[in-house]
Amino acid sequence: YFYNNSKNNYEFVSRLTISPDGKSASFLTYHLSTFVVFNTENIADEELLSKHVTFIDIQKHWAMSYIDKLFLRGVISGRTYTKFMPDEAVTRAEFLKMALLSFNYPISSADTSGFNDVEDDFWAIDFIETARINGLIEGYEDGSFRPNSLVSRSEALKILLKAAKFEINMTSEKRSRFLDVDNKTRRLRLNDGSFLN
Repeated sequence: YFYNNSKNNYEFVSRLTISPDGKSASFLTYHLSTFVVFNTENIADEELLSKHVTFIDIQKHWAMSYIDKLFLRGVISGRTYTKFMPDEAVTRAEFLKMALLSFNYPISSADTSGFNDVEDDFWAIDFIETARINGLIEGYEDGSFRPNSLVSRSEALKILLKAAKFEINMTSEKRSRFLDVDNKTRRLRLNDGSFLN
């Protein structure tokens, strides 16, 4: 980040490259300024966050503080260097990456995928394989994962609960209060009548 004296805030330095050992960082700049590196592990300083600017399109958004904290922890990134686009939908691969990084899973390096529709050079192959190996995802019956499909609310919940290692009692006699959840199988009934696994 660099300190912008005219705006009295910190602004993100784009195109930052971190060395493989994590001990140095480099970036291209066209101006002299005061630069600073933040330890983003435990961002609790609200005054610091209030002077921090990440994306120009979240300044009045209801989720600004959540976006900022996840960005500073390295969990999320923007669609561009200046825009987050907070109201856009998220793909299954994008959400999986956020879930894994949020819960500090070590990300495995993968050469190939266990899913037939994830190419070897796909940007999220390491996240997808880490999730598959850890039992967070199973994919579809045809062997696909559909990484570029939009994630549904129920898929997102399942991934989050599994990533958090939250125990769910599938034998409970309690009935769901949601009309689109089947009370016998405890699975979400989709529009076509099938169930989400």
